[in-house]
Amino acid sequence: MSPDNPSTVTIIANYVPLQQPAGGPNFYEFGNDVLYEVHIDNDGDARADITYQFRFNTVLTNNGAHDVFLYNTGQIRHLSDSTWNRKQFYSVTRVDTRGTHLLAKDLACPPCNVGKNSIPDYAGSPPRRPLAQLGQLRVRRPTRRRLLRRPRVDLRPR
Repeated sequence: MSPDNPSTVTIIANYVPLQQPAGGPNFYEFGNDVLYEVHIDNDGDARADITYQFRFNTVLTNNGAHDVFLYNTGQIRHLSDSTWNRKQFYSVTRVDTRGTHLLAKDLACPPCNVGKNSIPDYAGSPPRRPLAQLGQLRVRRPTRRRLLRRPRVDLRPR
């Protein structure tokens, strides 16, 4: 049951646990060669009735004569910042008894929250939307299911 709406269910998958801001200069990313899946069993038979598949693609934006491998080369304030060097994009596919359905593709992943020096306003300041929420995917189905994918936000006090 979802804490914000008892008539819904929230499913959380954590594929990259315990990443700390000091883990740089390059941080954990979703693998380009990995198929991430969330399996949902609605009838208790231990078989997936619905599967959501996530595929990722990493784009190095600072390429050319002086290739830079770093995650960022300055502060990141927007998804379009040229200082954000290692951007990831993803697609979501739903697999169920009716077949395979591509729900969305080329969606931008928000940047990892790697600390205030790189991303000074990750949580956002009202009335702005937090940078963490940019690139969210919400798919409303006739069955009132909603799908949302974004990096984990660390809620520990700093």
